[in-house]
Amino acid sequence: MLILAMLLNLLPARLALLVVPGDPRWDAAHERWVALLAFAAAGLLWAGHEPTRRRRQLWR
Repeated sequence: MLILAMLLNLLPARLALLVVPGDPRWDAAHERWVALLAFAAAGLLWAGHEPTRRRRQLWR
């Protein structure tokens, strides 16, 4: 996690995710965080999906 936090600081200024309140990029950074979290949630849902088998019908 520490390495990821350090990498966030290496992003170009126009793609900054870590900004201080009052910075003109504040709103854009929040939009980027929303997109990042949405992709992470979608990835977790995709990776956590377990295929289900069809149940055999016992009654006919």
